Amino acid sequence: MDWERIKGKTKELASKGLDISKDLAEKGIEVAKEKREQKKLEKQEMEERKRQEEQALKERIAHMEREGIVYCPKCYSTSLSANKKGFSFGKAAAGMLIAGGPLLGAIGKNKIEITCLKCGYKWKPGKK
Repeated sequence: MDWERIKGKTKELASKGLDISKDLAEKGIEVAKEKREQKKLEKQEMEERKRQEEQALKERIAHMEREGIVYCPKCYSTSLSANKKGFSFGKAAAGMLIAGGPLLGAIGKNKIEITCLKCGYKWKPGKK
């Protein structure tokens, strides 16, 4: 057996393997750079869309304010319901214990409460 020839072939194979691994590493680095750049572009696009949506919302709110349209202060929906508060059984029960009568349940029953039909937020008229 010719050991020198075997050593030479082994070195040659190792050198080829090293060259291939370097090429793969360089390609991997290039791919990683491209992915980072793509993510950066996607992030910039998402931020731009968010800015546009915020601007559109500000314009919508300003329009509703100018036109006198009532809207929910939480979600800015115009689907609202205004109702009178009813008799409160909880207050009536407390009145039975404290004052001996259910009259406390009628306190505040004629007050109006506005409810957003989209998110369920409740508030009194004239307040936001």
